[in-house]
Amino acid sequence: MNKLPRLLLCGFLLLSVTACTFVPKTGMRERRWLKNTIGSDLVYIEGDVKAYRSSGSYYYFKGGRLAVVTPNLLSADKITAGQ
Repeated sequence: MNKLPRLLLCGFLLLSVTACTFVPKTGMRERRWLKNTIGSDLVYIEGDVKAYRSSGSYYYFKGGRLAVVTPNLLSADKITAGQ
């Protein structure tokens, strides 16, 4: 019996489950977040603050590290003042 279809299905299911369980944590690197996030849009860059939008939330990186996640867009001044 050919086990290749079963192995491919198991591999696909494993990848889809691991992709769904990715939870960004404050302090993680921007590069890792981009690698694990599907469908992110760069909203703005001001100084060392970058804002991305993904899945209805805004992700703010300061100096390459995740600083804040909010449901609404904030200015870079608020991100800098809060850190």
